[in-house]
Amino acid sequence: MRVDDTDGETTLLMQRPAGLARPSVVCRVWRWFAWGVCDFVDSFRDPRLSDYLPPIPERVAREDTLVSQGGIAHAERGERLLLDVVRAPPEYLRGVAAAVEYAERWHEQGPLALENGIVHLAISRISPDRHGEIPICWIERKLEGVPSFIVGRALRHLARDGAIVLLPAREGDVGAHLGRVQLRRPL
Repeated sequence: MRVDDTDGETTLLMQRPAGLARPSVVCRVWRWFAWGVCDFVDSFRDPRLSDYLPPIPERVAREDTLVSQGGIAHAERGERLLLDVVRAPPEYLRGVAAAVEYAERWHEQGPLALENGIVHLAISRISPDRHGEIPICWIERKLEGVPSFIVGRALRHLARDGAIVLLPAREGDVGAHLGRVQLRRPL
């Protein structure tokens, strides 16, 4: 160990003795064997949460990221979601578990099923007004970042399937050209 004095501060520097530069072959073999035993024992443990999660996203330059709606990279949005789920109250955790099953099914059925499912879920989670109706502008606000043409397409599909009824706008509605929705079949 030697002392280095730079800019008035004292720093201790450790030097490795010349004989300890590289571990011997025997040490490397024992280390490899020990890691193998640990991996074998570890294979019998209960799964960790991290076993189910996607890999940690690598930091990439901002201009190289694919950005989702709202200016947040998809990977960052997913990471935030994981933390939000853990912080959610128990009644919402049960809801998240059920929503995951539905979402997996919608993903398997394709993009249109996913769009319809998202819009149907949003409608099911909005309290209607005193007439039992939901202005479409409320749905679009709830689905911030989802293009209005996707919301409109999903509303037409849901109306055709009988899940909702599309109604004309009421006098005084903001964005009166949009109309209203009445939920017939909750998700």
